[in-house]
Amino acid sequence: MTTEAVRDVTLHEFGELPVRATVAFAVRCAQRIRPRFRPPEDLAAVDQALAVLDEILAMGRAFARGADGPYGRAEGLHQLAFNLGEATFAAHQMTPYALAHVAKAVVEGFALQGGGGSDTSATEVLAAAYGVSRVALTGGTGTRPGPAALQVVLKTLRTDMDRLQELALGRFAELGTPIDPSEDGPLGPLWPHGTPAWL
Repeated sequence: MTTEAVRDVTLHEFGELPVRATVAFAVRCAQRIRPRFRPPEDLAAVDQALAVLDEILAMGRAFARGADGPYGRAEGLHQLAFNLGEATFAAHQMTPYALAHVAKAVVEGFALQGGGGSDTSATEVLAAAYGVSRVALTGGTGTRPGPAALQVVLKTLRTDMDRLQELALGRFAELGTPIDPSEDGPLGPLWPHGTPAWL
């Protein structure tokens, strides 16, 4: 008996979410692949690099929850994560790019929160979250996993998207109702359908 393939999340679906919900989705995608990041042995200042990634995750979680935070640092963290992605690209370590996308989403979301953003900022948040989901589908390596592992990741992303839509947290370009993206929040476990073997 053939199992029906899970439908991937689409840009159109991101366009139905408010900003905080979109950031929450991005954070959860990045958090799933963060444990897979294996810096090359010759990478300088590894501890500092890992601290940047973890600070971005914490900042994204705080923003989604509507908490105060040092969001003015997000632009600098975005650049640091992007540079780290450039340094680890050849080693097939793409997770820093995912975190750079999360930081970018926070940059644009914070602009909206402060009244300095626009629909363009909301579109940038959407694009950033979609970018994180693309990296997540590769397990952070840039290469899609086998069919079984890919289906697990797709099911997980689909579960998050469906739940965010059900929660009706607001409309596109609105900040929306705060949401806790952690496993203790309404979205639940990061891997509700089982943790992939590659983790």
